[in-house]
Amino acid sequence: MVYWIGYYLFHLFRFIWFPCQIHGLENIPSHGGVIFASNHNSNLDPFIIGIIPKREVYFFAKKELFKNPVLAWLMREWHAFPVDRSRADIGALKTSIRYLREGSPLVFFPEGTRGGGADGKTFPGIGFLVSKTRVPVIPVYIEGSERCLPPRAKFPRRTAVSVFFGKPMFFPETVSYEEISTRVMQGIITLNPV
Repeated sequence: MVYWIGYYLFHLFRFIWFPCQIHGLENIPSHGGVIFASNHNSNLDPFIIGIIPKREVYFFAKKELFKNPVLAWLMREWHAFPVDRSRADIGALKTSIRYLREGSPLVFFPEGTRGGGADGKTFPGIGFLVSKTRVPVIPVYIEGSERCLPPRAKFPRRTAVSVFFGKPMFFPETVSYEEISTRVMQGIITLNPV
């Protein structure tokens, strides 16, 4: 109930603050486990991806956000679960594997943090998840969210945002974690309209 209240409230917020142009809706599966792998330039990004599929979507969120009990409750109601970004958080990976095997969508940022892929570096976590679950990966490119809510900004600025969903990516068992991560990041970059 809380999840869907937040879902519709954020849709309203979207119409007011950042009108979205969405491309590739036909690439979003209507059922089954799937990973939405996206670039990451703003704190808005998980919410933007989360409200486009008409499904309940799960998210990683940095563990610091769960220190406040009220915020922690709200984050869990919105299907976020904590991850320790200072190490390979096996517990968070196991949680995400469980959700994917249960048929739920998961948002994943291969860059690891906002703007983290500027040097081309990605984290092999997505490769691990794909190898363990065999779910498809939908590459996603978000353009403009960093202008709407830049780092350290307290309030959003009204600006348009574009979201591009690529075709599903599948990987055979013989592909390594690192190669999966690299290919996924390339798939994200190729959606950049510039």
